[in-house]
Formats: sequence, structure tokens, C-alpha cells
Amino acid sequence: MARLQQGEGFLSLRGLTRRYGTFAAVDDLNLDVAKGDLVAFLGPSGCGKTTSLRMIAGLVPSTSGHIVVNGRDLTDVPPYHRDMGLVFQSYALFPHMDIARNVILLLDEPLSNLDAQLRDEMRNEIRDIQKRLGITAIFVTHDQMEALTICDKVVVMNQGRLEQVGTPHDVYEHPKTAFVAGFVGRINRMAGQAADGAAQVAGIRVAAAGFTGPVEVMVRPHRMMLTPGHGVAAEDGHHALSGTVARATFAGDILEYEVDAGGVRLTTEAATRGGEVVLAPGTPVTVSWRAQDTYVYAAAS
Repeated sequence: MARLQQGEGFLSLRGLTRRYGTFAAVDDLNLDVAKGDLVAFLGPSGCGKTTSLRMIAGLVPSTSGHIVVNGRDLTDVPPYHRDMGLVFQSYALFPHMDIARNVILLLDEPLSNLDAQLRDEMRNEIRDIQKRLGITAIFVTHDQMEALTICDKVVVMNQGRLEQVGTPHDVYEHPKTAFVAGFVGRINRMAGQAADGAAQVAGIRVAAAGFTGPVEVMVRPHRMMLTPGHGVAAEDGHHALSGTVARATFAGDILEYEVDAGGVRLTTEAATRGGEVVLAPGTPVTVSWRAQDTYVYAAAS
């Protein structure tokens, strides 16, 4: 096996591509995974995450690109010579492998068939074992909670392409694209029009430096605060909209409101503390949020 120059990763993917005719299931994937890291491939069905995993394992041949592990090009090496353990939804390890020989562990949605409580327990168990053994691991999932809670890095994929790579905190708090903001966590969306460094949206102006024309303004529901009454003044550094409660949902630990405000419907979420009075539909309210919690992206064409 030839040794190739690689980046910082113990596992490096260089221009990894898989095409079926003219359709690119995975398109020019470039990624470095550090030794001992647990990295999530996160995305919706059909985004290319499982195809990427299977190319790394050697089960699906790549159309082009390279798979490099510890400086060795494994692109054309058969699966049984790659020293990788692969766990499918059926929880089966490759029969020719034992845990001591696994250099990279590949997990393809291994928890998808479990109930919620057992999933939580198994997430922690997988993380504890992976850290204790120092195994480099790729974890394919469409579950944002799994990706955010147990992984060192999150790779967000969409339509065969890499949208963003970063720590769970970076991907959640600083989404680089509208897709990442909308897929990783819950989000409110508002259409706006930007000019001269600001966007007009739902009757208010928000900062939109570098944007001109149609934009999409996003705010996470749990970053929005709900106050009874119309026209409650916003604090410095906050935005505010007057609206009316359309629906209230008590979900035990979360109290969720849908609010019609400024011609859009917004969702707010707040942790319950006991003794809350649930506001009835039709109640006038003010929705406010910090300016720094506002994301602005160019509107999709």
C-alpha cells in the first residue's frame, strides 16, 4: 500500500466521490479526522452519509478520490484488510475482526431501533468505551441529539456535499448555512429584504451586513422570550414583536407557544419550573430576543 501525504487527520478523505450515472451520492468530500476522535456524519436521508461510511469501509467503491488512514492509501484495499470494525443497525461487528484490531470503528445508525431511554443509555456507553479504548470512530446518524451529545466533531452533509464541519458547539451556535441552522436544532424562519447593512423583517429592522436583496432571518425558539401584553419595550440589544398566542403546548419540561406576530408564526420554548400559568390562545404577547441570537442568510433562489 502506498503512503500518501495527508493533512492533520489520522483518517483523511480526499475528494471522495461516488456517482451513479449522473447522480452524485457523495460529491468531492474532503475531511480530516484526528486519532481517537468520535465524529458524527449528520444529515437527512439521502444526504450521502451512509454511502461515505461504506466507502470508508470498502463496501462501496469510490468513483474518485482517496481514503487515507495513518498515511496509507486504503482506497483499493478490500474491506477485510482495512482493520476497521463496522456496526450496522443490526449491531453486528465484522466477523473477521476483534475489538483489539479495530483502528477505526464505523457505526451506521446503531441506535435507531432502540426506545428513547435505552438510546440515551447506549449513547453514553458507546462514548465511554470509545474514549477508554482511544478508537477513532465515525458515527452515522440523522439524530441531532446523538451527534451533539457524544461526538467530538460533527460533519453536516446535504445532497452529497459537506455543509459544515466543527465541534457540536460551533455547528449549533455558528451555523454557516441556512441548511445547517435549520437542520441542527429547531429554528424560526422569517423572510426579509436587506439593504444598507440591515434587513426589514416582520416590521422590524435587524442587522444584515453584507447582504442585499431577499434574505432569510432565523432565531431559535428557546432563545425567544414571551411576555404577556402588546408593545412591551425591548431591552437594549434586543428585538421585539407584538403578537397573539395561536397555540400553547405543555410538554412536561418544556412550555411551547406558537405566536402570530408581524405576519409570521413564531415558536417560543421555555423550561418549566412548576406553577406556570399557560396562556390561552388569543392572548396578546410580546416576543423578544437578543440581537446576537439572530442568523441572517441569503434567501434560496
